[in-house]
Order: sequence, then structure tokens, then C-alpha cells
Amino acid sequence: MDDPNRQPLPMDGKKGGLTRRQLLGGAITGAIGLAAARLFTLDDFIALAQASTPDDDLVERFMSLSAKLIPQYNLDPAIGRRLLDALNQHFEDTPESLAYLAQVIDQPQSQWDDAQRNAAKRVLYGWYTGIVGEGEKAVVVIYEDALQFRCVENELIVRSYCPNKPGFWAEKPTARSA
Repeated sequence: MDDPNRQPLPMDGKKGGLTRRQLLGGAITGAIGLAAARLFTLDDFIALAQASTPDDDLVERFMSLSAKLIPQYNLDPAIGRRLLDALNQHFEDTPESLAYLAQVIDQPQSQWDDAQRNAAKRVLYGWYTGIVGEGEKAVVVIYEDALQFRCVENELIVRSYCPNKPGFWAEKPTARSA
């Protein structure tokens, strides 16, 4: 592949010079980098990140509502923020439906209407399964920290990790201690 008639440039690692392809590739990469830097500033990226995440007050209200729906667990606010963000992206009526649910959260569930039950189901489904949405549009927000695994953590291991050495399943199981 090396051209015997090629005159190497002074910086080439093999023959003391830089090839035209290396020079052209570096120039194109640099030009793309400069163009991108002019299009997006750090402030643009910060504004984009802030615009796509729920504000702290909304997250706090979501965590309060979640704690009333799931009082037996201490819920992680970082996970709550991610769940709320996913709920907002998948369901346009999330802020309204959560506010509507908050109006009756302290009342018996028998007094809730269908819209309030559906809002509660979305929140519970997100916390317990770690999934928001349905079908092909569903996204996994959390896996290992989903509450479905916390319910049985004294007996079962989250099936995302090998819990022992290879071939452990051939041995008699040992009881886990809490």
C-alpha cells in the first residue's frame, strides 16, 4: 500500500513524514470541531439540559406524592427525577394528572375517579418495574433499583449479575440471610 515514490512529510512516524490522508483527515476533523464550537456554546448545552429536566419544586412534589403511594420504602430522589422526566416525555398530561391525583391522595382510593387511578398506576408502575410507557415507546428508566426487586431481596438476586462462580446452579442452594 505504501507508494515507493511518495515523498514523506517531516512528521511521519514510519518514514519521518505525514501522509496526505493523515493531514486531510486532521484538517477536516479540526474544521468540524470549530464549526460545532461556533454553533453550540457551553451555555446552550446547559440551557438544553435544564429545559429537559423537571425543576426541583416539581420533583419535590412528585417525591411527596410517590411517598404517599409507596410509604413502605425510602425512595431515591435521583431516581424520582428520572422517572418524572420520563413520565413527562411519554405522557403530555403528566403535570395535570399528578396535580389532580394530589388533590385526593389522602382520601380512600375508593373515592378516586378513573383519571386519578390511572395517574397513580403510572407512578406505581414506574417505581416498581422501572419502565415508563408502553409497547415500542416504553423506556427502561431503572432496573436494578426497581422496587419489584426490593420486595423479594431477602430471597432473590437481581438477574442482571451472576451471583456466584460459574456452574453454581449445579450445587445445592444455600439460604440467604437478611
